[in-house]
Amino acid sequence: MQKGPLLLAIACVISSGAGASTANILPPIMGNIVALNSPIPVTPVEEQIALGAQELTMLPTSLVALPASTDHVLVADLERNRLYLYEHRDGDIRLLRAMYLSIGKAGYGKREEGDNLSPVGIYTITSWIPGENLPDLYGKGAWPVNYPNPLDRMEGRTGYGIWLHGNPTETPGRRPPRSSEGCITLANADLLSLEPFIDLQTTPVVFADQVRWQTQEQRVEQATLVRNLLEGWMSSWESLDAEKLVSHYSDDANIGGLSKDQLYRQKADVNSRKEWLKLRVTDLAAYVYPGSNGNRLQVDFVQDYRSSNYSSKSHKRQYWERGTDGQWRIILEIPDYSPL
Repeated sequence: MQKGPLLLAIACVISSGAGASTANILPPIMGNIVALNSPIPVTPVEEQIALGAQELTMLPTSLVALPASTDHVLVADLERNRLYLYEHRDGDIRLLRAMYLSIGKAGYGKREEGDNLSPVGIYTITSWIPGENLPDLYGKGAWPVNYPNPLDRMEGRTGYGIWLHGNPTETPGRRPPRSSEGCITLANADLLSLEPFIDLQTTPVVFADQVRWQTQEQRVEQATLVRNLLEGWMSSWESLDAEKLVSHYSDDANIGGLSKDQLYRQKADVNSRKEWLKLRVTDLAAYVYPGSNGNRLQVDFVQDYRSSNYSSKSHKRQYWERGTDGQWRIILEIPDYSPL
């Protein structure tokens, strides 16, 4: 496999199939971690949030790869009460801004409705609600996120109405670090400053229990892992061997509502009527899932499926987990994923 000068490890397109090698990786999507050579832009509320060397020169471990369609990503450090705004261009990810946030009065790790905890996970901003349509408690407005996400629902987490929202008129700046009912709250000026950087139903928001930092070399290692997992899964599916395919799923996996045994029976039946099958993956996004100690991945992509008797194209999401045996397997797969 040909590698670029920085050993870039994930591609815009991962393609394999009949007569093709899964090592045929096309131009990479991963670029450089761009360090700031000048101070971070001043936030509207404070003159400057003091940032350490890691924050200025490294990336959160959650961010492995982003598709070209994602221009910005938000990362919340719930332990340290910080929200980071990153810009993504041609594979490069650059810190644009950091700001103070408040979280649930009981902390983080939301499990059920009414527990006053902020969730830990990866979400998408779904809409904007202007302040004039809300009680003063929410300040100048709110950006709702899609909590609970599919993994939350599978694991029984409940609740709703998790927003990034402003502060009441009498508290225009900072609130105490833990003061909401589970939402993420920002100074009104900071909240409004995010508007140019948010694409509804597209912009990811990572709610991390605590942000950990990675070098470019560590990011490449994670990207290589994701590439290898996807290539192995694709190769097994293309082999038309249902047993090989289901070996990539955990015993209690949820695969679009199917169990592992049900998937095996379905694929064995469908594949018996095929002569060949080819897969192509584009628009790949990969994250180390927060709160998992590095043992879970979220992988989103567009899947182009072609076979001797059927073709389709769809958005897919997979959650991978490293088991006690050290092997990575899919625990949840959403075949036609939409954030709403």
